Amino acid sequence: MTLKQTVEKHRKWLEVYCALSRLMGWLLIVEGVGTLILVAWILITDETQVNSMFAGFPPGTITAEKFMLIVHHPFIPMILPGLLALLVAQLLRFLLDENTRPGWLLRHGEKILYFTAGVLLVNLIPAFLFQGEYKYIPLIGILWGRITPILLFVSVKIAILVGLAQALRRVLPMIEEAKSLV
Repeated sequence: MTLKQTVEKHRKWLEVYCALSRLMGWLLIVEGVGTLILVAWILITDETQVNSMFAGFPPGTITAEKFMLIVHHPFIPMILPGLLALLVAQLLRFLLDENTRPGWLLRHGEKILYFTAGVLLVNLIPAFLFQGEYKYIPLIGILWGRITPILLFVSVKIAILVGLAQALRRVLPMIEEAKSLV
């Protein structure tokens, strides 16, 4: 069965997945940007709200906790998955339409996947910096030293993202060739 036959056989489902992926991607991005704007607005306008949000922190300084509240929480769980959902939607749209070129996101999809893997890797740094402060260390962390379940989970995510980036780099030319054959 060729690529064209497979796409035609499953066209309805692929169109539904494409629409849902596009919708979820935009919703996640809008929610993440809205959260960033809300936090920035609170920081600029409402001094009492800021004082209650950051009670116990030295005033006028950006600590790791402030950074996590302001930038990390909207970016990692909302904006990056939104970009990945839009990337999937563009891949499906490219498969479904005969005459389309890959969109900008799809043409740079490999870089986006590598960037996401890098962000997840950098995201591990606070886990190692604050690990000594935890009172409870899981048994697996004691047995393996500094290898914790969080490290294993994020390592698997990073390996999957790098593998998807490699696959995407190799699959796009094959799809373009398969589309041009007939």
